[in-house]
Amino acid sequence: MPKTASQQVTIMNPSPYTVTLIAFTVSGPYSQTNTCAGSILSLKSCTMTVTFAPSAIGSASGNVAIKFSAGSCNPCTNNEPISGTGAAVGSIFPKYQVLSVIYAPPGQQSFVDYGSSTAMGTASSWSHSFSTGTTLEISFSGKIPLFGGANGTISQAWTQTKETNGSLSVDKGSSLDISVPGPANSNSGIDHNGDIVLVWINPEADFKATSANGALWNDSFDQRDPANEPDVIPVFVAWLKNPASMPVGVQNSLARTWAGSGQGLTTADFATILARDPFANGSTTIDPKRFDLQGGETFAYLPPPCGFQPITETFSEFYNTTTTFGTSASDSYSVSYTKSAGAGFGTWLQANFTATTSLSWTNQWGHQNSSSSGQKATFSITGPSDCHYAGPTDAQVYQDNVYGTFMFAFL
Repeated sequence: MPKTASQQVTIMNPSPYTVTLIAFTVSGPYSQTNTCAGSILSLKSCTMTVTFAPSAIGSASGNVAIKFSAGSCNPCTNNEPISGTGAAVGSIFPKYQVLSVIYAPPGQQSFVDYGSSTAMGTASSWSHSFSTGTTLEISFSGKIPLFGGANGTISQAWTQTKETNGSLSVDKGSSLDISVPGPANSNSGIDHNGDIVLVWINPEADFKATSANGALWNDSFDQRDPANEPDVIPVFVAWLKNPASMPVGVQNSLARTWAGSGQGLTTADFATILARDPFANGSTTIDPKRFDLQGGETFAYLPPPCGFQPITETFSEFYNTTTTFGTSASDSYSVSYTKSAGAGFGTWLQANFTATTSLSWTNQWGHQNSSSSGQKATFSITGPSDCHYAGPTDAQVYQDNVYGTFMFAFL
């Protein structure tokens, strides 16, 4: 159960009499010690220390009674109510969190630049991992640098902020531009093997259970992670499909996670992460609740006449996030976790958590309902260089209402 807490108070005798102390009585899960030595001279004081030793989680009231005699008091009793809240403290360590899916544009020379004003990220809710009636009050602080801070020029690129009860908003900050190129083969068109999933390994939630079904919690990163900061790894879809193809450095980075069963990410983990990208396995169906067509425009992906170079269209677009579908778009998945806690917290977690071995994330873009925020991105689409290209020539741009990024498709 929770540890004890003590508070020292001063007992003052403002009267012209010497106060004789007869008894100190403390009720509830409290005890006391004092330096009063049986009496207090006029205008003098002594101290009393009250210690709270809760036997259960939640609020506990009590009373301090001081029986004394002085002047016309023969005797008198002074009663003071006291209260405290018993809290069981512990942490859970999810194996990872998916922060964003970044979609590759079409064309060898094409790119999309998520510039300084882009809010590219997600709001992730934990609340439905807890039993109905469980109340969570959230406090957040800190910044999440992209790529684990391996390159100092992109440090502090991600920030985390409080959203609604039970959710954490993780957004790209203004100090980083992310330029995502298209495929190496200009005739490939749109190749989702080049999509990138941003994976935060070893997040941490520190809990203070304050009632039978209520807790305060703070989201941060696991201090044991050797990156010594929030550890965000970009992983290409092609690598998730074939983990053996990952560069050794990426494999080593992903092996830093230890939550759940076994060291590093497993085949099942890779499959779960891959499933966050609805087009990773070849699907061409576009869910209108999750993806909003932007502006109704189409953009040219034209081959040149033989002997000439393809045309390039470069443009910037700003899209408000107000959408009739966005608030209903979400993406849920389960992640294993470990915990570090005393007996009291373990009991609370078991009573209030809906799964004993996994945590459920629900992702939704954190700024769906703010008319003042939106996406600004620069697109440069260069058509295929092969003059015999016979594929589609009209590209469309959609907004992903879960991760706030732009997705390309052919008309």
